[in-house]
Amino acid sequence: MMKTHSYSLFVLFLFVSLFSNGQAMPENYDLDTSKYKLLRKMIAWDTEAIAVMPSVASNYFTRAESYIKMRNEKAALKDLNSADSLDPDNIAVIYKRGGVKQGLEDLNGSLKDFTRVTELKPDFEWGFSDRGTILKELKRYDEAIESFLKAIKLKPNWAVPYFQMGDTYKEMGQYEKALENYDRAISFDKNFAMIYNNRGNLKKLMRKYTEAIDDFLLAINIEPDYRLAYRNLAECYFQIKNIDKAFESINKAIEISPDYYDALVIRKDLFKNIGNKEKACEDFLRLKKIKKEEADKELNCK
Repeated sequence: MMKTHSYSLFVLFLFVSLFSNGQAMPENYDLDTSKYKLLRKMIAWDTEAIAVMPSVASNYFTRAESYIKMRNEKAALKDLNSADSLDPDNIAVIYKRGGVKQGLEDLNGSLKDFTRVTELKPDFEWGFSDRGTILKELKRYDEAIESFLKAIKLKPNWAVPYFQMGDTYKEMGQYEKALENYDRAISFDKNFAMIYNNRGNLKKLMRKYTEAIDDFLLAINIEPDYRLAYRNLAECYFQIKNIDKAFESINKAIEISPDYYDALVIRKDLFKNIGNKEKACEDFLRLKKIKKEEADKELNCK
């Protein structure tokens, strides 16, 4: 029988809704923001609690949550390991650690944790969905599909596993199956911008540029600051030789994120395409400031 844990399922599902894989990650707090200062205070409180009660797993867990929000995954992993050693088989700890390991690119470790979650709680659809995501990243595609299907069996009208199966079939080169799963995902959630973006990328691969443009515009309509969708939109406009729209889209991506390396590469190439070497070189110099070695190796302004 599974032991009783100090973390409620409500807390577990709250963490899932905020930080699960495939969704937007927490903002990167600047040093002078009030949120960052609050997080530092929370870490200090938890550190004091750990000093007084070093055998209480929840203190390590809550401190790990603060570290995650600050993008300090290594510190978070250390605390989650401590929580796990004090409270083994705690689903919230293991699930959260699986996500942290994924962020640290320890895919095998992440897979082990997500698999353990599905063993401890076989009716937890997020466990199977995230396990499938890791299997996809490991290019174990058939196993990934199997895991997504288990998530769907638990929650039939859920967009996420269909979306992930779309990505998986795309990587497998099975474009029609990928398109079918993206369409199914959208039927369950019409406000999931990433699905439209990824379906647009698939249509771009299929050279259905006009349809791809429609999808990127739908993604932007849902999420107006979706820089990746603007970047992809620019590439499609270039393919149909609408250079003005290509510039408009890529400029918007750079406006949203001034140091967006991939967008600056595209704009540099657009300037070269129209013969504006001066502007191309300006973007090249910006690129060198962002990633000097990569820019020197792969790019030039001539």
